[in-house]
Amino acid sequence: MLHKTGEWVKITTPYLDRHGDCMQTYAKRANVGLLLTDGRDTITDLEQNGCRPESHRRQELPRMTASGFGVQLKGKALRMHAVAGNFALRKHSLVQTMLIVSDLSHFATPTVASLFQEDVIKWLDSHGVCYIPKVAFSG
Repeated sequence: MLHKTGEWVKITTPYLDRHGDCMQTYAKRANVGLLLTDGRDTITDLEQNGCRPESHRRQELPRMTASGFGVQLKGKALRMHAVAGNFALRKHSLVQTMLIVSDLSHFATPTVASLFQEDVIKWLDSHGVCYIPKVAFSG
């Protein structure tokens, strides 16, 4: 489905993001072809849901993923250039990048901490170690 707003054309895809909404890409004419982008939606969604790039490695994961598909990460925007002959393939590469990068939400700090806590509890239980769950000490 296409929607034109100004010089950008919004392309709604049948792929669903992690919220169950259809993913959208945007295109506009650029020098020799088209500029395709996610409109900064993918990285912004990660940040809003607790997956902030606190370490160098976390900053590089989206960039490495994007470059594997020929997509650039410029600021928070995933983007790439296309021409009429490769538009479908480039749009597909952009959407695949969006899907994979959004899966990095599984590395959000609260998720990782929760999984680690579950692993520790399971190990302690399996070895018969006594412990107090979720204890807090002050002072």
